[in-house]
Amino acid sequence: MVPEVLEYLNPEPGGTWIDGTSGYGGHCFEIACRIGDEGRLIGLDVDPDAIDFCRKRLDRFPCRTEFVQAGYEDLGSVLAEKGIDRVDGILLDLGISSAQVDRGGRGFSFRLEGPLDMRMDPERSPDAAEWLAQADLKEIRTALLKYGEEKRAHAIAKAIVREREMAAIDTTARLADIVLTCFPDRNRAGKVHPATRTFQALRIVVNNELERLETFLSFFPERLKTKGRAVVLSYHSLEDRLVKNAFRNWTGKMDPVLSKLPIRGEIEGPIKILTRQVVRPSEDECSTNPRARSAKLRAVERTEKPL
Repeated sequence: MVPEVLEYLNPEPGGTWIDGTSGYGGHCFEIACRIGDEGRLIGLDVDPDAIDFCRKRLDRFPCRTEFVQAGYEDLGSVLAEKGIDRVDGILLDLGISSAQVDRGGRGFSFRLEGPLDMRMDPERSPDAAEWLAQADLKEIRTALLKYGEEKRAHAIAKAIVREREMAAIDTTARLADIVLTCFPDRNRAGKVHPATRTFQALRIVVNNELERLETFLSFFPERLKTKGRAVVLSYHSLEDRLVKNAFRNWTGKMDPVLSKLPIRGEIEGPIKILTRQVVRPSEDECSTNPRARSAKLRAVERTEKPL
């Protein structure tokens, strides 16, 4: 969704721009092309491989580029260290990059044999195998229900607890095989592989993804200049719901007092929503890049209203 991101983020020459999930530089490259010699681009990512790649890929641009190994939830402290108060735009592209998915050694996908790791930051602990080894049945079931919205969470959790007593669940293939035993009616499970929701749930748990997103959403308007914009791409309903509700809350429309008053017209909060309806990828993009089909884009702009 590069064209849509650029439309709503609106990077212009000069200013300071943040890519809070720089990944392997796809969006960073497009932003750097537009902000000119006076512009400043700061990319954040918890994956050190992604940071190294971006530094090499974008070192030829005339704009000032800086890449920091940090999560977007730490944006406030990163900016404070650099003496920056507010910025012109912030982009978050949530989820995992194709480069991470396509490397079996990272353990994100059941389609590739590899260690059951799933850590975006390889220095973080525990990895997915360690978490499964120490979590009890209730914790596993709760994670599958909450983060994977898995209807067979109890059966899968029981199978995991049973199977780990016989041998460690430390590879992607072994976990996928265990999940499949809970779907004897595989042909009726639909187009989505039965292990998809379990792998999603584990990845979210291991990387504290929703907690990190909630932290960012709790403060991001403080870091935007007036007319500054924030754009968030999410890939599943849990993320999108958090973004949607937080954006609405920052407009003031979910204020428990104001929402009950007979106020006509718009209630102005510190941000205004630019995307009245969620923006989805085009049919052309979905046909050429199937992984984009679940993407949802929401964008806001900072108003003059004080926080």
